[in-house]
Amino acid sequence: MSSSPSAEYGPRGRRDVLPAPPAKMSFPVVARRSAVLLLALLFIAGVSLGEDKPKLNGAWQLDASKSKVEHSGETIELNIQVAKDKIDLTRTIRAADGKEAVSKFECVAGGPDCPFDEAGHKSKVSLWFQGDDLVILKTDGSGSDEVSQWTLKLVDPNTMQVTVSHITPPGADETMVFARQKSTT
Repeated sequence: MSSSPSAEYGPRGRRDVLPAPPAKMSFPVVARRSAVLLLALLFIAGVSLGEDKPKLNGAWQLDASKSKVEHSGETIELNIQVAKDKIDLTRTIRAADGKEAVSKFECVAGGPDCPFDEAGHKSKVSLWFQGDDLVILKTDGSGSDEVSQWTLKLVDPNTMQVTVSHITPPGADETMVFARQKSTT
């Protein structure tokens, strides 16, 4: 027996020679492998896209005692309806003197800008989900003189925190805490 390893067996007696790969894979093999890879990627994408969005649906009432807002003495109600990525939001502000201002928009998350009617004042919003948070970017008027970003975050199933960051002109952030209202139906 010679001291050099044979071509077929390595120094530890294992077989080191692997069968040669086919010179050319047939089209059906490549197509099947591609289809399996594509299905796996679609499944992974579907799982990540199908993740539950935060349960924002319902009527929300401002809890002024837990909020840091620019104007005190106002009551604010939000009514939010989410269907797939389409979001309908209505905000009702009641001033201390009883006057009411209703603002609303309907927009698709991740879609183009949408009109936002702020009690007769025309603005635009765009929105997207950032993890579990809904982010709303509001631009004011045609010159985009005022820009603010709202971040809606569920603290628990019945508490939502809304942070309003004033971008242009710069200003202090406002933090509002809302309590989910019990359904009357």
